[in-house]
Amino acid sequence: MDYKESDFKSLRYNVRAVKDSKDLIKEFHGLAKIKPLCEIPEVHNGIPRNAIVRYISYMYDPGSPLPDDDLMKKKYEAAVLAGMPMANRRFTKEVNDLLVGGDKLINKAIVAFAISFNSATFSKLVAFQELYQKRLQDTFDDDYDSKDVDLIKAIDALEQSINKMQIDLLKEWQPQLIDELYNEVASSALGLRPEDIADKIQDGEQVVDVHPYGGDYDFKKYPWKGVRLTTDTKQKEG
Repeated sequence: MDYKESDFKSLRYNVRAVKDSKDLIKEFHGLAKIKPLCEIPEVHNGIPRNAIVRYISYMYDPGSPLPDDDLMKKKYEAAVLAGMPMANRRFTKEVNDLLVGGDKLINKAIVAFAISFNSATFSKLVAFQELYQKRLQDTFDDDYDSKDVDLIKAIDALEQSINKMQIDLLKEWQPQLIDELYNEVASSALGLRPEDIADKIQDGEQVVDVHPYGGDYDFKKYPWKGVRLTTDTKQKEG
């Protein structure tokens, strides 16, 4: 399908309008805030980072003019438009791996990019997933009545809502991307994402609140269990 430059004006980051000689990450402050995108080297497995960023944008930006009716066709078209490397008019093995979800680094970037567009849906997904796990746990409680149809219906409804939100975020159902999405869901639910930890530290919270050697163990004095006490330390202890 032939596109005009104006077709891409609805992209949040109009990567189509930027010359290949310029670094897209540096051109768009919003892209620079998506850490997994920045972690992609300038050339990754023989693929320029600019081409990867363009591909992700054409595939997962809600403003992309590429039609969603045929997923594999959209992937191919996005890859061609992005300038993915080819050999003998075929994509390289590395590009094909990327297109089918075989590149973990790119999967992580795709999920982060998608979440940046719809953080509300992602937050809702985290909450629904936690509720879903709780409802499942309810079925194992001693007082659970196997005839409780309402609870079963609630679990089914939650599952359907979760599946819909996954599609809303990623525009596709690819196992590798879903796995990466759930890594983010789990990390977010536990508050283990780097940005969450940074926020906790900034607020003066203790990030790690565990005492594997007992509550009275002094980590400042003995950084790790089994540290050999020097003669000087023993004398001070005595």
